[in-house]
Amino acid sequence: MKKSLMAEAIMEERYKNYQCGVTAYMIGFRSLMKLSKEDLTKIYFEEVVKEDSTMKKLYVCYGSNLNVNQMSHRCPDAKIYGSGVIKNYRLSFYSVASIEPEEGDACPVGVWEISERDEAHLDIYEGWPSLYRKEDIEVTMDNGETVTAMVYIMNRSGIETPPSQSYYDCIETGYRDFGLNKKYLKESVRKFGAGAIRGYNAKYSAFAY
Repeated sequence: MKKSLMAEAIMEERYKNYQCGVTAYMIGFRSLMKLSKEDLTKIYFEEVVKEDSTMKKLYVCYGSNLNVNQMSHRCPDAKIYGSGVIKNYRLSFYSVASIEPEEGDACPVGVWEISERDEAHLDIYEGWPSLYRKEDIEVTMDNGETVTAMVYIMNRSGIETPPSQSYYDCIETGYRDFGLNKKYLKESVRKFGAGAIRGYNAKYSAFAY
């Protein structure tokens, strides 16, 4: 099979994101081609992810990709564009973060300017298209500007489950990096009850800062 066809097949494979300590895996194709994960990954980035990183787009995040240190490793071309809110959406958790429509809510977000190469990295980390889908969404920036940016939204809904402590801490650091209101994050996990996340104060049924 030619490398171009191999790259095309690799693009169709599913990648899964495991919170801040991300592990990407491929299903089926590796065993079919008798190639190692390292070889497949190398071909993917050589054939699918072009070296030209001049094309830029806006990417909006609400979870662990607010964390500047994490993004410096995942998306080395990314630059902070600013912070704002997605109106009529709320932050939700299914172990990992997502957003869902909620009339009257306003989910705090960070906006990055990313390259085409960065987006290809994010597709892997976010498990696109199986775990998360991509949409364009309107963001109201803190300076009053309105922009349209790409967002990853989880392909599921229903009964929410709390995030792990390490994942929550990663997001909390991101809130600090972007200057977002941590009270909103804490309120988003209040529904999971005392003891679900460290920092929950059962005596006062509130979160300590």
